[in-house]
Amino acid sequence: MKPSYPWAVACLAATVSSASANLVAYQGFDGYAAGPLPGQTVGTNTQGLDTAGIITSAGTGANANAFEAAGLTFSNLITSGGSARYADATGRPSYIGFAYTGPAVSGTLFTSYLVRFTTAPTNNGVASLRVNTTATGGGAVSYFHAYADGPANAFTGSQYDANNANTPSTQTLAINTDYVVIGRFTNVGSALSVGSPGVATTYVLTAAQ
Repeated sequence: MKPSYPWAVACLAATVSSASANLVAYQGFDGYAAGPLPGQTVGTNTQGLDTAGIITSAGTGANANAFEAAGLTFSNLITSGGSARYADATGRPSYIGFAYTGPAVSGTLFTSYLVRFTTAPTNNGVASLRVNTTATGGGAVSYFHAYADGPANAFTGSQYDANNANTPSTQTLAINTDYVVIGRFTNVGSALSVGSPGVATTYVLTAAQ
């Protein structure tokens, strides 16, 4: 079975008080050429990203991520732009990346994105929004993951950094349903300890919820 799913409207926000947050990054998937996203210029319907930079890729199925003009919707919320569709016959891992140029983030970090699976999630594929602590960070560098389809399983889950394994749920998302996936990460930018840990939480909601 070919894993296939579009995701769109990715954004990051950092709290500045107990009741408000600042939007620090946004990717609306708007204005790209049809076909693979890697190698295309990031574009202008964004916030906090290097608009003159190139969309990068990693993994064995890099060109599996392609632009689609059709976007996703969620209840009566206003959305715009298109979407990025991942489709690969073998479900190989594949990632696209954007260089962040916004302010330093500390405190509690929220991430969110819309996702729809058109085939069932698999153990091979991964659907997530990952935020690195540096513009070039990778494997051994801290990062923050909110999974709609986790690695080595088809469950939703969270990951606080590279040194803490993915914490999966037992929930697999249904096909042909639009979800909003929200990640919450505490004590970002702080020295972590038993008394002051970094906690990752992933919320996955349908419009009915």
